[in-house]
Amino acid sequence: ALARPPMEGLVERGLMQGYRDGQLQPDRAVTRNELAQMVNNLREDLDTQHERLGDASQARTMRTDALALRSELEALARRIDDLRVDSLEQRAR
Repeated sequence: ALARPPMEGLVERGLMQGYRDGQLQPDRAVTRNELAQMVNNLREDLDTQHERLGDASQARTMRTDALALRSELEALARRIDDLRVDSLEQRAR
């Protein structure tokens, strides 16, 4: 799957975890709870980097980028939910 290398990088940085069985399952849709955990991990990582870098400007830029990514991922999650509903409705017909 195309998502595997980026996902492995996120796992290495501690921003994302695999499932209990150790698999990443890159073709599986992410749940809102999983997304929230990834965003929280990213925020914590940014805070840690801010402390290490001591550069508030760079940390603000990174935080802005993280929030923009969060918004995009939330919109994607809503779209996935809409597609699931559409698919269920089509099956019911």
